[in-house]
Amino acid sequence: MASLLCDRRNGKQSFRLSVGSGKNRRRVYLGDLNAAVAEKVRSNVNDLATAFETGTQPPKPTLVWLGSIDDDLHGKLANAGLIEPRAPKPTAPTIGKLIDDFIASRTNSAERTVINFKAARRMLCDKFGDDRQADTISRGDADDWQEWLISQQNKHKQPRYAPATISKTIKRVRQFFTYAVRKGWLAENAFDHLKPTGEVNRDRMFFVTRTMADAILEQCPTVEWRAIIGLCRFGMLRCPTEVLALQWKDIDFVNGRITVTCQKTKRFKGYRTIPLFAELREILEDCRDQVGVGVDCPLSAFVVMRYRSAKQNLRQQLQRFIRRAGLQPWERLFHNMRASRQSELVAMGFAAQTVCDWAGNSQAIAADHYLKPTDEEFNRAVGQSPWSFCGPDSGFGGHFSDQGAQEHENEPQRKPRVLLTELLADAFSRFDLIPPRGVEPLLPD
Repeated sequence: MASLLCDRRNGKQSFRLSVGSGKNRRRVYLGDLNAAVAEKVRSNVNDLATAFETGTQPPKPTLVWLGSIDDDLHGKLANAGLIEPRAPKPTAPTIGKLIDDFIASRTNSAERTVINFKAARRMLCDKFGDDRQADTISRGDADDWQEWLISQQNKHKQPRYAPATISKTIKRVRQFFTYAVRKGWLAENAFDHLKPTGEVNRDRMFFVTRTMADAILEQCPTVEWRAIIGLCRFGMLRCPTEVLALQWKDIDFVNGRITVTCQKTKRFKGYRTIPLFAELREILEDCRDQVGVGVDCPLSAFVVMRYRSAKQNLRQQLQRFIRRAGLQPWERLFHNMRASRQSELVAMGFAAQTVCDWAGNSQAIAADHYLKPTDEEFNRAVGQSPWSFCGPDSGFGGHFSDQGAQEHENEPQRKPRVLLTELLADAFSRFDLIPPRGVEPLLPD
């Protein structure tokens, strides 16, 4: 049984608990507490003492209360022998140690993902330092860090980091600190309230036309470079990962298929199959004939052999070919070639989901980062009549179909177009056929 005692000294009251009797009596000094709080402590301690003496489990509300009390009171009850002492909390690591442990735990991450994690580590430690204790960063510090990223400028007095870069960095830092919370190093994630900025930047999207692609291909010095550009512009392969991973055995010239190894999506599906498009077939056949696949070159050999070194700067080389073709380099060189092909295929009438399967992305990602209206679509829309949407199957009987719209192959002759004014005049002329009384049934008076 636990009894609550109160001592009054100098106008102040101090509570203490007396648990047990005789030689087994134990005292727990509670200090200056509210009387109601002290009584709640006495009631729960009494349940703990009863469970201890009988060897039973304390009631669930008592266990919940026990988990909510502070370390000071918990330690006093542990010293009295009523409960087991709490395990010491793990010490929060430094920011650098936290992120390094996180990266080491992601054993299935792709090489590019690890590079991005390290970039986020650098951008965080540039502000706080590697040796800053992770538990000393507050939500206000996180807000200051986000504003610091936005305010950074390069030597040309322009923003150092693009909004998409800042957005992705915030997401990765939130991952780091969520990992620390789950490890028990931190009580909360100081960065979880940050709202990432938009990652969609349509100003960097550029459509590479067929004419431009052909001009660049003419400036390529080797068939392998023609294959690199053809695989990106006409095959929608990611460069360099998917382009450099392609082997001759992955290309089925007979059935017109290419099996693409997808490093980026290997966690979900490590490959995808795309058609061997006519434009791409010509480029790959020239490359196959020159390298002698099956004779001097085994089928297991890579399509691109010469430019596989990590020291090769494919982007810089491509910029040279673009300038030789009399063009100006655009942003995201390889990505925009791949995106141009996806936009082109959708404009040609292929289903959006089918094209996304060939490109290896989702419709949501394609809508934000890939699909861009082409000039051909714009010009075609400008050249159409406003009545062209009212075709033979539109419900208007084809009266408003435009003379410039494409006729169906089975229609030998288009129906004559009737102007809207003529239809309205014909409708009003039929009003005299309606009886004066109307056509509704008579009702009794």
